[in-house]
Amino acid sequence: MDIEILDLGVNNLKSLSSALASLDVDSFRVIEDANESKNPKLLILPGVGAFGAAMARLRSRGFENLIQKHLESQGSLFGVCLGMQLLGNTSDESPGVRGLNLISGDSKKLPSSPSARVPNVGWLDVTPTFNNFLESFSGNDFYFVHSYWFNADSKEDILLTAEHDLEKFPAAIMKDRVLGFQFHPEKSSYSGLKILGEVISWAND
Repeated sequence: MDIEILDLGVNNLKSLSSALASLDVDSFRVIEDANESKNPKLLILPGVGAFGAAMARLRSRGFENLIQKHLESQGSLFGVCLGMQLLGNTSDESPGVRGLNLISGDSKKLPSSPSARVPNVGWLDVTPTFNNFLESFSGNDFYFVHSYWFNADSKEDILLTAEHDLEKFPAAIMKDRVLGFQFHPEKSSYSGLKILGEVISWAND
């Protein structure tokens, strides 16, 4: 299956590329501009850093229009970490900046307490919200690094949850052909590689 990783110029893509290579993916490449796209089956939108800066890079490189055309032609989109938050409407991190508006919701700052520091960095269990293609990952640990959480408008768009300061937040969201993970599967050892394989199977259906 043909896969393209969208490079926003604000993150290191080595870990993600290495993870895909270990899964024996037929064809994947990193593109820095929409004009480099060759109509893949799956687009991957990774991201670290600030919401506003990432959206500015995404638009300046033509990726917003590319994503829209890709989804109109029945392709799939997978956002990771900040890339998941970019799928939504807005973020408290960058007031006034519009996201991709593909899954309805807004990113909010995680609450901080002596027992739950922000940013949230480390391994957390995930729990499926209902029967879905990620159901088998109940109780698996995944690696999180984030200060904001995606407040989905519809519970039906939430596939997995995790907990921060005893409060549940979405760890995975999906609507139609758009999927997002708050955690980093490429940094989550065996479970991460396994769930990446499930994502590839989902996109290939």
